[in-house]
Amino acid sequence: GKDLCEACPSGNTAPEGSTSCLTCEPGTYASAGSATCTDCPSGFAQSQASQGSCVACADGTQAFAGSTQCYTASEMFTALGANVSKQDIIDLYNNRNFDTCSS
Repeated sequence: GKDLCEACPSGNTAPEGSTSCLTCEPGTYASAGSATCTDCPSGFAQSQASQGSCVACADGTQAFAGSTQCYTASEMFTALGANVSKQDIIDLYNNRNFDTCSS
């Protein structure tokens, strides 16, 4: 008989025709059966590999898309200062986007 395809569990993906599932990296997520891992949206973070969803940042903290952790404004500026401008941080705080982190 024919081999049956199985959907990868949440937190894992596989290209079409693949025989094994790939673990999503920290900062990304995948719902069960997803073909690709998706970056956590702004305001959400995921510190662990292989997750089916991202965790919303607590009040007073924020995260960029694809973040592995949430930051306070000062932490974000310190931790990411070389890669991000002060205006980026201000914009991020002013434009909180709390879409649900699942497809």
